[in-house]
Amino acid sequence: MNSKIIINSSVAFIVASLLEMTLHEAGHFSAAFLLGYHPVLHHNYVAYGEIPQRDHIITAMAGPLVSLCIGILFHILLNAGKLRGMNALVALYFSIFGYIGFLGYVMIAPFFSYGDTGYVLNALGCPMWMMVVLALIAVIVFYFLSKTWAIHFIGLMNKQTATDFQQRKRFIYSVVLFPLFIGIAITTLLNLPVPTTLSLIAPLTSPYVILWAFGAYLRKEGNYFDEKQQIASKIYVNWIFIFLVVVIVNRLLVAGFQA
Repeated sequence: MNSKIIINSSVAFIVASLLEMTLHEAGHFSAAFLLGYHPVLHHNYVAYGEIPQRDHIITAMAGPLVSLCIGILFHILLNAGKLRGMNALVALYFSIFGYIGFLGYVMIAPFFSYGDTGYVLNALGCPMWMMVVLALIAVIVFYFLSKTWAIHFIGLMNKQTATDFQQRKRFIYSVVLFPLFIGIAITTLLNLPVPTTLSLIAPLTSPYVILWAFGAYLRKEGNYFDEKQQIASKIYVNWIFIFLVVVIVNRLLVAGFQA
């Protein structure tokens, strides 16, 4: 395994996960603020007290919509094919966690009525069968998305690595598998304290969607490659600095920020 790739990918995973979560919560926070309330932004939730159902629906849906926008935006940037190395990897994880922040809530809506999408669908009177159908659609979309992520993980390799199965396997283990376990462990710890069980379940389980098309990472052909294989060439100190700043902001938000 390549230690530089593992470190770089773990940093990208954690930075993207924490920042996406903060922006997701900022969506709730901004919606409540614009509706005239005085919300308090925390690291993984927003407190705004008792509000009318209409305003609660708007506020609850704002977070997942921000996440969806993040997923689509970074997906578009990746498809443009101009990003390489660490920048491409961070953008890829941002896109993944953006989609998780929207589709993940749709998937769990039948089981958690207090989650963002679960609350909205229940408040709108959506029947259980429809929530189950939406959850199944989210699973299918996730599967096809994970196959498109394969192209971008492969795009981090040079052609020599991509065409040699053993080299490709070691690369994929270093850029996907080991950082996944490292990232889950650290982001779960940084989610503490949690207001609900769901706030702990999400970082522990949702990133595993990255593995849904793991076979494609090992075999799928890529249309472009990073011939310098930048992600394996050095440890990106600037991104480690960004990682430290993001962790500090995360810890400061535990106490809350009030508008």
